[in-house]
Amino acid sequence: MYAFKFTVDALRTHLKNSYTIFLYRLKFAFLLFDDDNNGVISKSELISILKANHMAKSDAEVSRKAETIMSQADKNGDGVMSFDEFVTVSKKFPNILFPSYNNKR
Repeated sequence: MYAFKFTVDALRTHLKNSYTIFLYRLKFAFLLFDDDNNGVISKSELISILKANHMAKSDAEVSRKAETIMSQADKNGDGVMSFDEFVTVSKKFPNILFPSYNNKR
């Protein structure tokens, strides 16, 4: 019984640490994407991200993807993406914001 409890506790600690690292990585990416350092990501900043990641072949396609992401992310309707909204959208669209992301990890 002790070994099982130890394993569960170790797993719980590992998962907590993994999630903390995940949040630090997201915060780092958020700060990189927030070009004007105002604490939110605007649609124009999102368009820059998508263009830099070569996620579309035309400006119209980039704008359409940015609009889709913003509509999913901007839950409070203020026209920008907060860090909490960024975390949510990063889970929904991991390979758009982080193209080297691999779901099989």
